Amino acid sequence: MRIFGFLSILVGLLVAFGYPTYHDAFSNFEIGNYAIYDRDSGFRDQTIWLAPQDGPIEISFETSTVSAGTTESALAPIMLQINNADQSVHSGSIDLAPTVDGATLQFEIKNLPITESALHTFVFSSPGLPPTQISIITMTITGIAVTMNDTLPMVGYVLIGLGAILYLVGGRRKAKRSGKAPTGTQSKTAQIGRRADPAPTKTKKVEKPGRKWGRGDG
Repeated sequence: MRIFGFLSILVGLLVAFGYPTYHDAFSNFEIGNYAIYDRDSGFRDQTIWLAPQDGPIEISFETSTVSAGTTESALAPIMLQINNADQSVHSGSIDLAPTVDGATLQFEIKNLPITESALHTFVFSSPGLPPTQISIITMTITGIAVTMNDTLPMVGYVLIGLGAILYLVGGRRKAKRSGKAPTGTQSKTAQIGRRADPAPTKTKKVEKPGRKWGRGDG
């Protein structure tokens, strides 16, 4: 039982602390930050090396401070085409929306897989008028953009508690079994290695012949 308790504690520690540490160290890392638009030069296409181990990626767009009261409906549509050497990876519009404070506009593309290691070209265009209300738009690419499962650390804590209980109960039972035997009893292994006392031998009593009285045979 103590072995099961120890294993439960070990697995619990890995799940409760190892998983969050691994998630923080090897996921949600920034691949790069790029200025894709400014008011003077317009849109700038970007060529970026991406590999399958970087995916899924998240692409977020954010504008500089905009004029008060600016909404997404006041902006001309922005189109994005992502291509590699062989095929189109993504095609769609960037629908910038005001943040809570209304100071900037943001948009995100989530869970975009990368199927091959290659240079990917990000092509931007605006079919209508350029978004004159905006001075600059930046694009941030995040690699292995995954959300941590918050329930797994809780499962780890439960396993640690269960393992501690099993370990303590197993230790108490072992202590009881290793205690002294009750008075008047002797362990079966106590005689191992000892030479047994020889059994007592009975001596046969020699009877003396009876005494004869009278004359003997002549």
